[in-house]
Amino acid sequence: MKIAGTEYFTGVYNRRIEAKQGINLKKSYDKEIEKILERGQKVVDSLLLSDEGKKFSAEKAQKGTVGNGEGKKEDGSIDFPESGKMDIYEILLRQQKEVAAGKEATDEFWENPTNQWLNFTKYLDQHGFYENRSDEDVKKFENLLSEITNGMDFLTGLQFNTGFIGVRGSFHFGSRPYMSKAEAIASLESSTNALSYLAEKLLPNEQKEGFSKLIDLYKSHNEKIIEDYKNPFEGIERAIELSIEKRKDYFGTSLKPVEEAKYQSMKAKITKTDKAYKDYWKAISEEFRRYNESQDDTILKSVKEIYLNFVTDNTKDVNFRNYMMKKAESTFSHIEHCWKRILENFS
Repeated sequence: MKIAGTEYFTGVYNRRIEAKQGINLKKSYDKEIEKILERGQKVVDSLLLSDEGKKFSAEKAQKGTVGNGEGKKEDGSIDFPESGKMDIYEILLRQQKEVAAGKEATDEFWENPTNQWLNFTKYLDQHGFYENRSDEDVKKFENLLSEITNGMDFLTGLQFNTGFIGVRGSFHFGSRPYMSKAEAIASLESSTNALSYLAEKLLPNEQKEGFSKLIDLYKSHNEKIIEDYKNPFEGIERAIELSIEKRKDYFGTSLKPVEEAKYQSMKAKITKTDKAYKDYWKAISEEFRRYNESQDDTILKSVKEIYLNFVTDNTKDVNFRNYMMKKAESTFSHIEHCWKRILENFS
């Protein structure tokens, strides 16, 4: 795919279809992207629950820049120009390069920070993995790779406020909730083990070493992002939760007002040290390593228990644990779905 006159690798399947059809695939995405952007904006708007939320959004917009300022409104939001000037991909690629700030020279995952699966499919392509595979098989496998790295791609888009459009047609703002740091850790450990599992199952020995090194780089790249990551709405949520405790407000949840106030205030009071995060990370990593080796579903249940013990301060309050699990439902559903697809096709 060419963007601003520069060839940009968007995957093997896209390259094959472009070659067959003799067109640039991004043109066929325009209408879909407009709809996705509109949905993404509605989600962002819905998250602005208070004046503090609006202030946060304004501050993020002021800090964000796109290239040399083209496509930027006075309020800091991105204005996507008419065709013939600068298209949506060019704007977001410029923003992505600005975020990378030259780090891609030593860490190739900064080349595609919100489409990290591209680095893996590029390696496989260079080593002939797709040579005898049909277009449909390539499409399915690249979709699986993009699903595996989606958690980290999504997190990066949030952390650096890029909201980059995935080259498989997904917009990473979507309807997915913001992840907590503890969820991000589980997502990274799941994805690295999923990639390792695929390498062990599918690659010849001479290709495993290079792919494993790529996985190691992927992990270290995202570890640094997670270490600095803070859910941008946690501060706002914490303030709301503390106010609930004082005023016993009812925000229209399925819980009774008193129960909602109780669980919101319990969550707001929980804080974690760096050492606590390191211990949690080590435990989660070990469980996913075990799952990679055995594919025993009880281990995934153990992962959830470790997560819940961490985020609830080991409470025995079943209702509070259920409340906290519900907040992480999107992340753990995604993890389980990824492994289900992998094991159904490559067990």
